[in-house]
Amino acid sequence: MRDLLEQSAAKGPEAIEEDIPGMGVATLSEVLEVIDSTQYATLNSKSREGLRDLGYAVPGGNPDVDSYTQFTEHVEEIVPKYGLKQRVDSTVSRGVPADTSKIDIAQVAFEMNHNDRFPFALRDLR
Repeated sequence: MRDLLEQSAAKGPEAIEEDIPGMGVATLSEVLEVIDSTQYATLNSKSREGLRDLGYAVPGGNPDVDSYTQFTEHVEEIVPKYGLKQRVDSTVSRGVPADTSKIDIAQVAFEMNHNDRFPFALRDLR
């Protein structure tokens, strides 16, 4: 399975269209992000919610390569646009390591946005 996922990741954004038994887009994109967080963003309910809260259109269901690529570009774009590195850094106890990818920072922001335990709402940044 690991070899199959690494082979998929090497394909670039086309990997999102891989037909891997038992893996939908959310799971596949999450695994791909773990493999390469500079190229892949997790496309799940939390990331969809976070982008919608910021006013972005998000792909539903099983996106094609172009839709997934645009989604990933939006995820990367929001980090500097809304100062998410500083916002996440000031909220998490350990801070954000300097070499953390924009996609990973955005994913933490999506989790914080979704979880009521954090004083963090992306919709307030619009």
